[in-house]
Amino acid sequence: MSDDGATIAEISEELSLTYNKSLQKLVNKVFKNYEVKTFVEKGKPYSTLLKFSVDWGADVIVMGIHAGIENAQFSRSDDFDEVIKRSTIPLLLVPAL
Repeated sequence: MSDDGATIAEISEELSLTYNKSLQKLVNKVFKNYEVKTFVEKGKPYSTLLKFSVDWGADVIVMGIHAGIENAQFSRSDDFDEVIKRSTIPLLLVPAL
């Protein structure tokens, strides 16, 4: 950090590190009997996710989905739709509680 405070790049890096550590801690606790890999990367979400899942040899991609309160339709993003259309790896869609 500089004497004038943190730069945007430094803040971004620190947030990424903190998020990765917290995510790994949660994964280790919840999925302690399974090999689970997590990552945080910059880029288009769907293409980054698909690239990493193939590079890592993933058996499955787990994605959370949110159901609308006022109706039974699932809210989806373009990235979500692209993963569904383009993935060659099985998807497990988990609804939010």
